[in-house]
Amino acid sequence: MRLPPLISLFPMLWIWTLLGALCLLTESSRILIYSPRMMQSHVNFMTRLANLLASRGHNVTVIDSILRYDIEHGLSEDVEGKEVEKQLKQGDVAKILWDSQPTPEDQRKVMNGLGQVHREQCLYLTRQDFIKKWKNVHFDIGIHEIFDTCGIGIMAAIGVNKTVIVSSTVMMEAVAIAIGHYSPIQEPSLLSDYGNNLGYLDLIRNLKFHSAWAHFFEMQSKLQEKTFKELWGVRQTSEDLIRQTSAVFVNTDPIADARRNHEKTKLFISHCGQNSMLESLKAGTELLTVPMFGDQHRNARAAEENGLVTRVEKNDLGNSKKLISKIKLILVHKKNEKAKLTVKRNLEMAMSSSRDLFMWALLTAWFLMVALLSVVMFLRLTFFLYLLMGLPLGLTISFYLFRNYQVRGLSKQRFFSGFRIGGHRGSPHHAPENTIASFQKAKEEGCQLVEFDVHVTADGVPIVIHDVTTYRTSNVNKCVLKTSWQDLRDTKLNSVNNIGGSLATLEEVVDWCKKNDMKMLFDVKVAEERLLGKIAEIFSKERLYETAIVSSFNPLVPYRLKRINHQILTGLTLDRSYYTYEDDDRKLPFASNSIYHWLNSFWDDLTFITSRTYLMPRFLGVEMLLINYKQADERTIEDARDNGMEVVVYTANSEAVIGWLSTLPVSFLTDVPFNVNHTKLIKP
Repeated sequence: MRLPPLISLFPMLWIWTLLGALCLLTESSRILIYSPRMMQSHVNFMTRLANLLASRGHNVTVIDSILRYDIEHGLSEDVEGKEVEKQLKQGDVAKILWDSQPTPEDQRKVMNGLGQVHREQCLYLTRQDFIKKWKNVHFDIGIHEIFDTCGIGIMAAIGVNKTVIVSSTVMMEAVAIAIGHYSPIQEPSLLSDYGNNLGYLDLIRNLKFHSAWAHFFEMQSKLQEKTFKELWGVRQTSEDLIRQTSAVFVNTDPIADARRNHEKTKLFISHCGQNSMLESLKAGTELLTVPMFGDQHRNARAAEENGLVTRVEKNDLGNSKKLISKIKLILVHKKNEKAKLTVKRNLEMAMSSSRDLFMWALLTAWFLMVALLSVVMFLRLTFFLYLLMGLPLGLTISFYLFRNYQVRGLSKQRFFSGFRIGGHRGSPHHAPENTIASFQKAKEEGCQLVEFDVHVTADGVPIVIHDVTTYRTSNVNKCVLKTSWQDLRDTKLNSVNNIGGSLATLEEVVDWCKKNDMKMLFDVKVAEERLLGKIAEIFSKERLYETAIVSSFNPLVPYRLKRINHQILTGLTLDRSYYTYEDDDRKLPFASNSIYHWLNSFWDDLTFITSRTYLMPRFLGVEMLLINYKQADERTIEDARDNGMEVVVYTANSEAVIGWLSTLPVSFLTDVPFNVNHTKLIKP
């Protein structure tokens, strides 16, 4: 059959249209996870994975093999846990690991002890009735970590055909060797104290480390293979089961971690496990490593060779002179600063949240469904195929018919040319936010622009306030939308540094900014026609086309405002959770229903993706992208300018972030303009 011309004209648009429709067909999966309680970081990793999958609507069951009662798993209420409570006498694990040395002999001794513990626990697990019970349950996916080999045997015994291997650190050697990922001769062992550079004699010593790990794997697998074969008829070896796995995920990318706020942290001291090292690098925090056991020695050495960390041997912790000198190298001489900032920027260019991972996983699944649907339609349903092809064509025509166009010429150039630092709600640490007093402080502290939020009162007066109520910023609770300006104007705001303030109308703020030669960034939350009409009226009356811009998380705000007056500069503010969560910490979802929550999350992801590909901003006709500092990099700035947009970054408050943004050709907003060193700023 000849390829229909509409497919050749609009292949990607057709695919994305179908993907959007097929997303509603996605069903939840039944997932089995094996998670032994041995090492806290490994347990935390598997727990977060289980909780995340459950929060996405999947039916998750965890085999909670309790090896140590001093470790808590923290599983959410949505996860079903099967506890296997057999504690073995493995001694004080923490003390054993601390006392071990990074030598092949010591590592082999430690791994031998851990292997014995896992062997005995697995023999106990294989005789439990839950395996027989779950052989009658269909699990779509099994997830386990090859630190011990029991999990993959249990999956095979139950009959889980599709398995995924994960690792809370780098790829485990047994997995890497089984799938042909690397040769033990060339790669540093996880147990070694080598980084990337191995000499000839080092290769020989490194093989001894590999031998210790191979012994740890074999002493478990040989006994377990025999047991699983006798009791449950599993005939494949552990290596065969590893080779048959569907996917392998390792914790060497910022997708899985680095979510904590370290803005005030100057130095992070860690054993250099993958979790803590990624957390430090993603936050841009200086890292002092004290490797103790296993892959920590290798991680620390490799990172040190790349200029990312400063390493201290654990036996030197009692040497105060040596320890102080290492800390001074970091905090005073900024030994690792340049390399650290480079890696931080590179990490932030990668996918930065677990939601990205799920988004792309779903897209992969949808693409396969589209391919299958295409074959069926080509063979049997040509008429409907042409009908569907008309939808992308209609969308393409609509895009060009209804799009807004960006402002070209001097007004845009003059607005951005004199703007480098903006006070986010003024200078809220020195005066009440969104007040004239706060804006005055921002000006005194070197800002060329003030950002403020605009809402409209019940009687149609635009006022400057962030929240929809006065509860957080004053001692009374009044809803702005339901209260007249007459009843709001006397509201006294909570004082900051003994400086009080009161609410101001938008006209009063604009008048102050014009008199003080301050540029303005209006943050508008809702696309209400009454409010947008008032803003457009003020722009026209005060001729703000070169001194003010309106931005919003809501794409309808810049779109409708441009429709009212195409001369107004507008911007689109990007946030990955604007429609999904009420708070910045992403703990309070808007929707309690899981389906609505997923739809909100999907809309957030769709908005973000179409914005980063500049499809939506070009349709809206915006002149600015207001992005979070975690998304900022030189490539984004250049790409935005190629599409006729300037990038402004929010909200830079830590010394490290401000220092980094000062080196980029980009304007930014801050709550602490008094911390900006203006002598180090480069021109945008």
